[in-house]
Amino acid sequence: MRSYSDITLKYLKKNNKRSIFTVIGIILSLALISGVGFLGLSFRDFMYDRAIKGNGDYEFGLHDIDKRVVSILRNDVDLDKVGVSANEGSGSYKIEEYEEIEIFISSEDETALNEVFNHELTEGRLPKESSELIIDSRAKEILGLSINDKIQFEEITYNNGEEVRSNKFKEYTIVGFEKESYISDGSWFNGITYLDEIKSNKSYDIRFTVKDSKNKRETAMSKLNRLNLDENKMYSNNDLLSLRGQTEYAGVNTAINGVIVFVIGIIIAATVFLVYNSINISVAERMTEFGILRSIGATPKQVSKLVIRESLVLCLMSIPFGVISGFIGVWTTVKLLESKITIMFGDGEGILAVKFYPSIILFTAIIGIVTIFISAFGPAKKSGKVSPINIIKGNTNSEKIKYYNGKIIRKIFGVEGWVAYKNIRKNSKRFIVTILSLSISLIMFITFTTLNMKRIAEMNYINKSSITHGEIYANIENSSEIEEALNKVEGIGEKFVQARTGVSVLALDMNLISNEFKEKFSYESDEFINNVEIRGYDDNSLKEMGINDALKENEVILVNSRTLYDENGKLSSIDITKLKEGDTFKVPTSNFNGFGNEDYAEILLKDKEEESCIEFKVKKVIDKNPFEQGYNHNFTIIMGYDNYEKVTKDLYLNKLIKFKYSDINNEKLTDEASKEVREIADKYFTSFSDLNEDNKMQQQMWNVINVFVYGFIVMVTLIGVVNVINTISLNILLKKKEFGTLGTIGMSRMQLTKMVLLEGILHGIFSSIIGGILSTGLVLIALKIVDFGFTVSNKIYWQPFVIGFAINLVVVIIASLIPLRKLRKMSLVETIRNIE
Repeated sequence: MRSYSDITLKYLKKNNKRSIFTVIGIILSLALISGVGFLGLSFRDFMYDRAIKGNGDYEFGLHDIDKRVVSILRNDVDLDKVGVSANEGSGSYKIEEYEEIEIFISSEDETALNEVFNHELTEGRLPKESSELIIDSRAKEILGLSINDKIQFEEITYNNGEEVRSNKFKEYTIVGFEKESYISDGSWFNGITYLDEIKSNKSYDIRFTVKDSKNKRETAMSKLNRLNLDENKMYSNNDLLSLRGQTEYAGVNTAINGVIVFVIGIIIAATVFLVYNSINISVAERMTEFGILRSIGATPKQVSKLVIRESLVLCLMSIPFGVISGFIGVWTTVKLLESKITIMFGDGEGILAVKFYPSIILFTAIIGIVTIFISAFGPAKKSGKVSPINIIKGNTNSEKIKYYNGKIIRKIFGVEGWVAYKNIRKNSKRFIVTILSLSISLIMFITFTTLNMKRIAEMNYINKSSITHGEIYANIENSSEIEEALNKVEGIGEKFVQARTGVSVLALDMNLISNEFKEKFSYESDEFINNVEIRGYDDNSLKEMGINDALKENEVILVNSRTLYDENGKLSSIDITKLKEGDTFKVPTSNFNGFGNEDYAEILLKDKEEESCIEFKVKKVIDKNPFEQGYNHNFTIIMGYDNYEKVTKDLYLNKLIKFKYSDINNEKLTDEASKEVREIADKYFTSFSDLNEDNKMQQQMWNVINVFVYGFIVMVTLIGVVNVINTISLNILLKKKEFGTLGTIGMSRMQLTKMVLLEGILHGIFSSIIGGILSTGLVLIALKIVDFGFTVSNKIYWQPFVIGFAINLVVVIIASLIPLRKLRKMSLVETIRNIE
């Protein structure tokens, strides 16, 4: 042996089982850190690409600016990717042969075309001159266009809603076709040309990225103020900014950072507990050796370095395996869930690819080494303080021991439980470390499972809240054709034709509003009720609602409740108005037709004064619209379809055809019917919403989340299991003489075994109590947080606690069985003599 440090490797080789056990625990911890890192950065890059593809590669934009501002921002050294765009002429054009089709043409400079916006061409190339144009790919078929076609476009304007022909024509050469960003119904298309000149008499939009990675929003605002521009001219790409940690919503940044800190904090804490216990065992086993080293001249510092060196060697051995295990684990999980992850994002575009990031390797190594040093500091300090005199005298236990009465434990578990309780409480630090280690995974399990159960209850209610399974939009011109096409689809059952209009405010007599609604929502308006929906239902829809003889003119059904959870966690509703069946109420005529006017509120008040109103009679009052999914939040007026057309005569009427699948349990038939309906929607350039498919997608999303979250909990639990094994092993090691004494005075092997098992069980009981108390508080906090985004109650389910406690006890019992091998191999004579 050349130096004291050589003892480290010799000890690790000699005690290879414990070394491997500790390395496995550290690998689990490092695999968690690296796995979370690889998954997080891969998901960030995936969402980053989606954000750029969806909105463009820019952070801020300004609209309606002049040539001066464009010139200044283009030459600003603080900005990058400065792209300029504008409407060509009025922005609206028509082709002579297709009078019913409108073309919206905009121009973009080279930066906007190539760097800012993502133009996905199906054919051709991007424009390079102001006379070249790319257009939506659907236009190729509908307008009969081809690459290199030269087309004359006439500019049009509108005056009081009336189309005005300008007699100004511009010729463009078609150089490419672009995949549509928005579904067109065939009555309009988008075209893009090249912006080659910035003119003084024209307004432009400009988009840019700020080079400063820390203060992007402040930099953008300073540019705005320096140019003396109105704040309303600026807008931001929040999807991209949030991925760069610069979203304008402070709460989002705080939540994201909080989750990151929480996850890494749990992993570090679990690792500290694990390594601390493992090294403590190593130190306790070698107190005699440390005493001998001290007696032959080793300094306290040298002895402490041995422990630090041992910990560092274990860490360095674990880092490559931990990183590789983390990557393989995440990659395999994502690969297995690939189809579900793709469905989660709805469009089916893009695949989440798990990438290998050098920064994560470095981060994992740094966190691992720092964590190991923190863990080893206490045991190293303890080993350095060992007294050679005490070791020579045979006193190897330098721990400060506290004694607890444990009368209740003795009554419940007997003498074995009483001794086990005293054993685990003698060292408070080790007891707390082990309990917290077990409590972490239990707290996570209870909290997430409670939220998951609430989510399941929420989704079940939402899924059952609507009697229909799908809906397709139609307009006056094609509604009959769409309905006829639906009749031919096998698997489609009843159909319901409806129409709807949203009204921002309804000039209803405020005396009709219920006092409970006013108090609950601090209703202060004296003139209007907000967020009202007007609906027109055909006879089949009304029959489904119990109206068999249709509604007479100006007879209505009211959805007159707002759904919410009460203080006891039960779903309830409050009445919005005092209206009952048979009551009448008046609504200003302009409430249904005038909301496009700027002075809408004044017109409503004037109608009320002049009593230019429509009087409605309440035929029926309901709490929940059976055709709508989810909770009811808005006051809704439902009238017969013909009456709706009459009342809203000046509005552009859109129809909504809702339907049921004939056999929702026949998945094959339902999927085929859904596919055919989607083809009908594509044919008529309209949208189709499959509520049944949406529900499946929601379930798929939560299945993926559950896999990752519960996988994380299992990994943390495994670290806790290793801690229990280490703790009980250490207790057996330190109490060999005590076990020998108990055996010689009459305690049987069975009783000694029971005592060791009870040590594990007591760890499980105490961690369950602490974990249960902390979980209750954490669940309530979590409910407060998610309440901003979801409708949830404050009800706490008992099932997660029972399941969590049971799993916790099973885990600690299994963990206790492993150290029992040490007890079985003990010789009573040797333990009494304290022969190691």
